[in-house]
Amino acid sequence: RPPGIQTQEVFLMGRPCPRCGSFGTRRYGRSRQGRQRWKCNDCGSTFSERTGTVFASMKLPPRKFELLVSLMLRDSTLETVSEVLGVSSKTAYLWRLKLFSCFAEFQKGSILSGKVWVDEAFFALERKKWVLVNGDGRGPRNQIMVLCGVDSSGRRFAVSSGSGHLTKAKVMRIYGNRIKPGSFLVHDGIFPHRILVSSLGLGEEVAKSTWPGSKRAMQPINSFIAEIKRSMYKHIGGRSEYIQIYMDWIVYKGTLNGMKMKDKIAKTLAFCIQSGVVFRTKDRY
Repeated sequence: RPPGIQTQEVFLMGRPCPRCGSFGTRRYGRSRQGRQRWKCNDCGSTFSERTGTVFASMKLPPRKFELLVSLMLRDSTLETVSEVLGVSSKTAYLWRLKLFSCFAEFQKGSILSGKVWVDEAFFALERKKWVLVNGDGRGPRNQIMVLCGVDSSGRRFAVSSGSGHLTKAKVMRIYGNRIKPGSFLVHDGIFPHRILVSSLGLGEEVAKSTWPGSKRAMQPINSFIAEIKRSMYKHIGGRSEYIQIYMDWIVYKGTLNGMKMKDKIAKTLAFCIQSGVVFRTKDRY
């Protein structure tokens, strides 16, 4: 079983049958590896706590897997993960994608309110399918833009908008759906941000980068973007289509601040199991 999570606790948390979705399950012996098996009272299928989850094909021993998760939570490079665990770089990369994919819906429904700061982060494209994060790129076609927000309560979001300019449509689709109307917006004064202010009826404070005191006014969002860039710098060479799950992972990790590592691992594994995500080797291509 994944370390830090009791099988019974997982099912008490409400995990349904992976085949039919029924919550009517009962214990049904153990596998050859000693894992508890379950049987669905409705469809009759049998399964373990790993069936239908991202851990279904896990071959790493429990303690080694626990170490892998702790390394991922520390944003260790693939080279570090490979060396510490004695696995190939392909295995390390695959498990990064598996874990990150479980959080693909983590930001769904997140709404910022009160005082809100917004700005954009840019990641340069080396080729059409690859992200190079050690520069801001040359022109809108050669970079990925991520729209970021943080509010006075500590809630955050980071959503990739793909390549191209920051348009009214992108602003309203991303910022407009994640900021509560009537909030107070701190921004750098560019035209799309002003459209957002008028569309949602927001109060505003403009802090253009060339103005005195702008860094202080934009500090919350600048700190968040700096955190994103530090994390993404360790993922140079990642495929551009995965940049959003990297953003979801970064936002999720922010909710673990102040927790002990063992609790972070337990919460992360429980979330992965509850997500129902299954990421196979062929899914990375």
